[in-house]
Amino acid sequence: MTAELGIFAVLGLSVQIPHIGAPIAFLVAGLVALLTARSYALLSTSYRAAAGP
Repeated sequence: MTAELGIFAVLGLSVQIPHIGAPIAFLVAGLVALLTARSYALLSTSYRAAAGP
């Protein structure tokens, strides 16, 4: 089983076992992903050239 397919198998278990915890966990993970993407976007705009001096 690859990692891409394994996430869907774990998703079913995570919704069945902790009923209210799964949506909260996905919400927190989504917020962390958005903050990470924003920080990378801000970092990339601070450099004007792609490479070189």
